[in-house]
This record gives sequence, structure tokens and C-alpha cells, in this order.
Amino acid sequence: MQLAFTKEMPTHGSTQIKLDLSLLLGPVFYKWVIELIFPVRMINLHLNEKLLEKEQLNSQ
Repeated sequence: MQLAFTKEMPTHGSTQIKLDLSLLLGPVFYKWVIELIFPVRMINLHLNEKLLEKEQLNSQ
């Protein structure tokens, strides 16, 4: 008895493992940019703004 669609199923030896580098590096770049660099840059901008306010108050 032959089941429907079984002849289209892949066999054990017919599949090749393809290594896609972008699938591996995508999460790494996301982690670097969003979770590490972005918060540090926002804190840096905030501190620079405070320094500018202090300088403006001292110059008056």
C-alpha cells in the first residue's frame, strides 16, 4: 500500500546541510547594537546634555 505524497518526501542521503553565515551573525550584530551600544550611547548623550546645562549656568 503506497501512501499519498510519500514519493516527494526527502530521503536520508538527499539533504545537504547548508551553513548560512548571515543566520549566525544576525543575532550577534543585533545584540551588539541594540543591547550594548545603544544604551551606552543614550547615557553618553544624556551626560553631555547635563554638562552643557552646567556650562550655560556657570557662564551666566
